[in-house]
Amino acid sequence: MNSEEAHCNKKSKPIKASPSLRVLGYAMPIVSIISLTATFLYFVSLYPKALSIAFNQSFKPINFNDLPIFLIFLTSNIHATQIISWPDIMRFGKSFKHMLVGQVGLPIFYTLVVAYGAIMSAITKVVTNSVTYDPSLLVVRFITEPLIAILILLAYSFTMLNTNIFSNVVPPVYDLNNTFPSKLSWYKGTIIVTLLGIMIGAWSLYLKGAYVYFST
Repeated sequence: MNSEEAHCNKKSKPIKASPSLRVLGYAMPIVSIISLTATFLYFVSLYPKALSIAFNQSFKPINFNDLPIFLIFLTSNIHATQIISWPDIMRFGKSFKHMLVGQVGLPIFYTLVVAYGAIMSAITKVVTNSVTYDPSLLVVRFITEPLIAILILLAYSFTMLNTNIFSNVVPPVYDLNNTFPSKLSWYKGTIIVTLLGIMIGAWSLYLKGAYVYFST
């Protein structure tokens, strides 16, 4: 290998993320599942009769004609971001087995989130005759203990922040940094992607109101 080839290989060496992301990657699912489960159990304990009524209600079967729309919605809103992000994150896996095992938790987590949300929304329907499906509004409207509400919202904020980091920041930073590996560091790439994200979409959401901005 001549000096020119060695120089090219040195320049094209993949740039990896900050080690702190590894810590967040391990902590995020644990904190998320514990906080969501604790919130669900606490909420259910406040309205046991409403839970019983909700489960005893008759359920309308899914119309077969609506199934394609449901699947498109499910894929585009839940899985699309992760599908786009997986190649940028999973390429650092040691083997296909490691990458496969790393994804086992996602279906479990998604199922828990959907189940908890559906059950709690059904309870709010029984209690107030209107459905509250937004987790922030659910905490504000139905959990009256200030300390518990604050803890739940902090855990929710941590989960939302980390989800956005791994879904919307890490993949484009990987792509940008490794497009210009000799010019960008992980820190510089993160700053550029963050500024681009703010310029492209964030303010259009903010114009719709602070609630839409933060909840989105």
